[in-house]
Amino acid sequence: MERLQSFLETLWRSSTRSDFYAELLKKSWGYSWQYFFLVQLLLMLIVVLPVVFQIAFFDLYGFITAREHEARLLYPDDLVVVLTGGVLTINHERPYRLPLPDPWKEFLHDDMSLIDRDALPDLVLFLHDDQIHTAHFEEHRALFIVGDTVVYAYNEGKNEVRGLPFSEEVGFTLMKSDVDGGLRVVADAIGSFWLLQKWAYVPLLFLLLGMVRFTGGVVWTLITLVFFACVMWIVCLCAGWKSTYGTVFRLSIHTITPIILLNALEAALGLNLFRGILVLVAYLFWTFFVFYRILPPQPIPAAKRKRK
Repeated sequence: MERLQSFLETLWRSSTRSDFYAELLKKSWGYSWQYFFLVQLLLMLIVVLPVVFQIAFFDLYGFITAREHEARLLYPDDLVVVLTGGVLTINHERPYRLPLPDPWKEFLHDDMSLIDRDALPDLVLFLHDDQIHTAHFEEHRALFIVGDTVVYAYNEGKNEVRGLPFSEEVGFTLMKSDVDGGLRVVADAIGSFWLLQKWAYVPLLFLLLGMVRFTGGVVWTLITLVFFACVMWIVCLCAGWKSTYGTVFRLSIHTITPIILLNALEAALGLNLFRGILVLVAYLFWTFFVFYRILPPQPIPAAKRKRK
């Protein structure tokens, strides 16, 4: 508790008290590095915890059940599909269509650039082989075209159509009860998988996101500090302050605190205003003020005139 109180006090004083920096120079480098990593840990918690909490309260099993229900609605109650000897038959006259759900249309419209959402009302279209025109596949207005011996679909690149013949060694009879039962088994298997239980995936997700955010924050902040401290060191030289780059860098670990906290607040509010040159200007203003308070500029001695 005392360490937490000391850290929060340092956090506040680094952001508001210029006289704190005179005391800081009397402390070891380890004090500043410890503060630096604790700040990054705090930022990680601020960013990651809200995400993890949202996921923890997400009803994963309910989501799986809802998707299962949607998938069940795709298959008609009276449709029977039979594959024998590489030939597929159905108990309906062709063409026979299975409609595509509206939510799927939105998704596929964004993912498949060649398909017009309004011209794609079907998921599957059953036709006879001689009714399929692969050269004008889009005219069939479906994602999958199922013939007597071949099933056609868009290739991964979405610029061509690929046909897959049915195997003569595979045979089956597919009815509504088979589809519902299979979906139920899959949904139960997914829902009962240990890694998808909250007690398992929430802590793992927290560790994963925490490591990524903490490591990324450390690396990015160090890169920023190296550049900002270099600019401030040049300012110090121009102002006549006798200071090493190491000192400027160390003080910058603390003077950048209000900027980091402001960026964290912006992220929490969903804003993106305090970026780029504004960050550098704010850093230079606060750091210059700190240097002015703890290390007043010394006049540069005039050059001695040469005697004749």
